Amino acid sequence: KLTWRTWFSAGVLVFCVAGFVAGWGKTGIIALIGAAAVMLTGCLSFKEAVTEAVDWNTIFVMAFAQTIAAAMNDSGAGKMVAETAVSLVGTNLLAQTAACVIVITVLTNIMSNTATAAMMTPIYIAIAAQMGVNPYTFVMAVTVAANLTAATPIGGTAITMTLPAGYRFKDFLKIGTPINVIWVILTIVLIPIVYSFEFVG
Repeated sequence: KLTWRTWFSAGVLVFCVAGFVAGWGKTGIIALIGAAAVMLTGCLSFKEAVTEAVDWNTIFVMAFAQTIAAAMNDSGAGKMVAETAVSLVGTNLLAQTAACVIVITVLTNIMSNTATAAMMTPIYIAIAAQMGVNPYTFVMAVTVAANLTAATPIGGTAITMTLPAGYRFKDFLKIGTPINVIWVILTIVLIPIVYSFEFVG
């Protein structure tokens, strides 16, 4: 049923998306303005916002993942992993990109993609420093690979939401694994082309 609240909510959505794209301010601030507008006008109650609109599991996973990432960085574990990765794979940028995409794709299918990205990003920034290149390309590889979650219903929220339809775990393995393999190959090939490596220092 279309009411003024429906149109107002749609208008707020358009405003937020336009603000994100146009860069009117920080994404978080624009989102908070939109959220406040729909709550203050009664389009969404505070109780609904807290109990239904917010995915608290994602919030907690992000918090824990950020803590792990910070601990790995501060303790030197990230640097140690980076040095080990460089010694094992070598300094070939394509080989490192391939290793990055494959490892993260495996991890993101058995744990949260958000946690995987938060944990692995500092490691690949350290690897980039070891190899003397701008970390941007590796960070983009991590970002893309962390979302290649078709083989299991665990890693990505969007995939997990299809479980109530009656799919079984083996259905995801059977259909999703070949898709994941294709995605991995495309990512390994395209990341260095689209986000080319830049040597620094």
